[in-house]
Amino acid sequence: FPSHDSVGGLGYAKPDSKALTILTSRGCCYSCIFCHNSWRKNPVRYRNPERVLEEIKYLIDKHKINAIFFGDDEFLVNRLRLEKIFKLLKENGISITWGCQARADTVLACMSPKHMNCT
Repeated sequence: FPSHDSVGGLGYAKPDSKALTILTSRGCCYSCIFCHNSWRKNPVRYRNPERVLEEIKYLIDKHKINAIFFGDDEFLVNRLRLEKIFKLLKENGISITWGCQARADTVLACMSPKHMNCT
């Protein structure tokens, strides 16, 4: 995992939270004209959901975080992977505040009743 030891302090999403950022993918499947991904032409590369879970557990144990920010260019686009990550978190008894970067249309799709339990 990347070293978070040199970070001057943890980010604070709310007054009572300790948050760090992780990347679970690189790239984006969209080609928005304003985004660096539109000219890079690299394919999206996803990290394995099990490895994402391992990193979150590590950050909780080592840095005592209770919030996480997914810094992916578009975290919500791969719905099956998203469901797998949150299923693994639930199975491992991890309840954590989270945030992410996403397009408005993928946020709205994720808010459907079927996907509401991924919060």
